[in-house]
Amino acid sequence: MKLEINSYMSIEVTEPNELLELMSDDEQIELIESLSCRESVIKHISDQLIHGCTENGHSGWMSYGESPNTATQLAIRGLIENINSMAYQEIQRLESLVKSEKETTKYWVDKFHAKSGDYY
Repeated sequence: MKLEINSYMSIEVTEPNELLELMSDDEQIELIESLSCRESVIKHISDQLIHGCTENGHSGWMSYGESPNTATQLAIRGLIENINSMAYQEIQRLESLVKSEKETTKYWVDKFHAKSGDYY
């Protein structure tokens, strides 16, 4: 990885984490917010939340105290506490899609039979 600062000087960064060390806190947050919306990043984060590590075995820091205190542990706790609400919302969304598909199918079946004069 190579980071060019200007046309007269460049810095070679061997690890992506080194790039973060060169950035201000605000710049880090801006970068992280942008990355957090990318599908590949979301997959790696969800792998950590579900399986404890990414597909390549990487994971964030975990503590072993009585209560969760790392971002990963707090995210897992938040998911557990909200799982019923999340499941309910997903079921509602899926039922709405099924209803919409049934209405669309009925519309086209009725239109086909009306045009052909074949009523069922």
